[in-house]
Amino acid sequence: KEPNAISSSISSSSSPVTMSLPLTPQNGDSIKLANMDCRPTLVARNGSKIMSDAEDMTLDIVASSFELMYESTLIGWTIIGSRSI
Repeated sequence: KEPNAISSSISSSSSPVTMSLPLTPQNGDSIKLANMDCRPTLVARNGSKIMSDAEDMTLDIVASSFELMYESTLIGWTIIGSRSI
């Protein structure tokens, strides 16, 4: 199976948002995220690590964007290409 690519933008709500990463990612899968407002957003790891850490990630930087790429079960999701305004 070929790697998957997903894009998501977070904006226009006063309520906190939780975004769950895919349950069964494959090496090379990628997700692009953009946080367009000032409320914290939880990126739920859904069982996989994020940057080798077994914890969810909170997005709390306004106008930031980045890509997550799945590397392996040891590393999990890796942040690449981050940018904030």
